[in-house]
Amino acid sequence: MVVKRVRVKEHIKTLRESTKTICDHCKGTGREPGTDEKPCSVCKGSGKG
Repeated sequence: MVVKRVRVKEHIKTLRESTKTICDHCKGTGREPGTDEKPCSVCKGSGKG
C-alpha cells in the first residue's frame, strides 16, 4: 500500500493506494523458479515484489 500526503488548497489529504505487485523473480508463485519446495530467494516466499 502506498500512502501519499497531498496538499489541496488549504487542506492536507492522505491518499491510500493499493498496489498489487508481484515478485519479478518467481512471478508471484512464492517458489524459486524450477523448484516446487524452495521458497523464492527474493520475496522469501510471499510472491510479492
